[in-house]
Amino acid sequence: AAEMRNNRAFLHSLIDYMPVLVFSKSMRPDNFGQVIMWNKAGEAITGYHTADVLGRTDREIFPLKMAQTFEQRDRDIVANPAPMEVAEYPFRRTDGSVRYLHSITLPIFDEHDRVEYILGIAEDVTARRTAERALAKSEQRLRLITDNIPALIAYVDPEQRFTFGNRQYENAYGVSREKIEGKQPSEVLGPETYAQSRQQILNVLAGKAQHFERFVARYHRWERVSYVPDIDAQGTVAGFFSLVEDITELKQSQTTLANREKLLRAVTDHLP
Repeated sequence: AAEMRNNRAFLHSLIDYMPVLVFSKSMRPDNFGQVIMWNKAGEAITGYHTADVLGRTDREIFPLKMAQTFEQRDRDIVANPAPMEVAEYPFRRTDGSVRYLHSITLPIFDEHDRVEYILGIAEDVTARRTAERALAKSEQRLRLITDNIPALIAYVDPEQRFTFGNRQYENAYGVSREKIEGKQPSEVLGPETYAQSRQQILNVLAGKAQHFERFVARYHRWERVSYVPDIDAQGTVAGFFSLVEDITELKQSQTTLANREKLLRAVTDHLP
């Protein structure tokens, strides 16, 4: 008996100090929905103290709309006994602030395979949600900037696969930015253009920046290419950044100028 009490005390202590809300409710007809367990982390996450929750139902604890949502989830588990996961939902604390929780609820069966209790675990994902939204907003700004730069901008990983490409790739190579991700340079550039760039790609993945020009025959276009290695804190090349500019007009101007200079020399060389 003493050992059993010690085990229970240990289990209660463990549950109390888990960094997530752990709760259990009765699904018996005589006390359906009554909370029978609510740990200390639950108090910190929700603002609802254990003493104010135990022995009460959702409608006696929470605002009506929130209580109705929880009740419906309970009924769904009883009707379809299976683990239920809710990826993210708002939870209004007692102080009026809103936290976002990720929960998993499990049915616990009696000897007749009926749902007698439910056990729930809810994690506060507010900070993660805020960080993810900030990251998404940052990525959106980055997309807006890179899509409006008159150059091809991309990132290629060590396995020579694009993980990012701006909108200009669609205009230049006919590959949408959604489809460029996961493709290799040879697939996007084509075999001839890739052959002109292969050694430079190997060099940049070895940690050496590359700057060169290439002629894209199928589009009759000259490009100025810069590959810059992405070197992490440990000195490992994590990939490389690619900046490609269309210099066809510049090349044409240079050719025109060179031809004029050649003609001028020919004329002046034959002057008396």
